[in-house]
This record gives sequence, structure tokens and C-alpha cells, in this order.
Amino acid sequence: MVRYRLKDEGAKTIIIKFFLAPLILLLGIVILYLGLDRSTFLIIGGFMIAYFFPPLGKESVIPMAVSTGCHPLSIASAVAFLDIVVALFLLWNYDFVKLAPYLGAWMDRFEKKGNDLGERKPWMKSIEFIAVILFVIFPFQGSGGVGGTILGRLLGLNRYIVFTAISIGSVSGCLLIAYTAETIKQIFLRNIYVGSLIIIIIIAVFFLYYLKRQ
Repeated sequence: MVRYRLKDEGAKTIIIKFFLAPLILLLGIVILYLGLDRSTFLIIGGFMIAYFFPPLGKESVIPMAVSTGCHPLSIASAVAFLDIVVALFLLWNYDFVKLAPYLGAWMDRFEKKGNDLGERKPWMKSIEFIAVILFVIFPFQGSGGVGGTILGRLLGLNRYIVFTAISIGSVSGCLLIAYTAETIKQIFLRNIYVGSLIIIIIIAVFFLYYLKRQ
């Protein structure tokens, strides 16, 4: 298993690795602020904040944003950006983050589940890169930057390979969810009965999935 520990690194390198991702996040927020009108920025910013609080995930945050009128590309890009920045921070500061009281305990539980999954499905080892991409694409809680990083770590992948896989998976998954939500929204506006039926089916599928995981 690859260990992402800080070895033989000076204080300057450690500081850069700790603060670079937050600075990139701040830069992204500034770009959003300058590139969007105030009301759109506040809406997308609110959903970006909500994305950090479980049980909300991209499968719920993105459709909700689209339903309020956000452009699919805007909200998909914003959520994917969060996944990528979080993955970058974790890949460089994994052991530090595990010291955090709540997040560290959650990561420990996730690692245990990941180990159990690896034992049940050993074939994942043969398609490690694809497995991380598919894991991040698949819309369920914990499948974003944090979960993808932990899975990549458990599979023993190089941190740069993990970062690439998460970036591909997050962008693809967020775009897929956003434009699917937009399509359903347009169907709903044209025919409220058909649109409502599709929404009910999707909610039922996710409910059964989460129920099965309990």
C-alpha cells in the first residue's frame, strides 16, 4: 500500500502543501464572484457550502441547484472543482486530516468499509484506475474527493494517478448528473405528470439503495 507520508521535507514544503489547496479554492471562489451575477453567485455558493455537509452529495446538491435555475455547466463545474481541490488537499495532507475529530473518525470507518469491499471484490485491484473513476462518478454519499482519495490510497495507487482519476470521475459524474437533471426539468415543464413519475422513480431507486446499505 502506498503511504502518503511527509518524509524528508522541509517546513517550507509542508506549509506549501497545506495551504496551496485552500488558496486554489479561494481563487476559484473569486473567479466565480467576478464571473457571475450576484444572485447566481449566492445560489451556487450556497450549494457549494451545502455539499460539504452530509448526507447531501452531488446526487442531491446538483439537481436542487438546477431546479432553482442554475445552468447545468455552472453547478457541475463548481461541485467538480470542490472535489478536485479536496482531493488535492487530502493527497498531500492525509495523515494530518485524520487527526481531525469528526472527519478522522469518518475516514477510519470508510477505510474499514474499503478494506471489506476489497476483500469481497478482489477484481478491483486489476482495474484500480478505472475503479476510482467509476467510484467517483457513481452518485452516492462519500463518493467525491474524500472517498475517492481514500479508495485510491487503499488500492495503493500513486497520488498523482489518484488525483487524475478523481478529476476525470468528478467532472464526468457532475456533468452527467447536471444535464440529466436539466433534461428531467424540461420534461417536467412540458408534462408535469411524466416529469413527476420520473422524479418519483429516481427517488425510489435512491431510497432503496440507501436502505440496502444500512
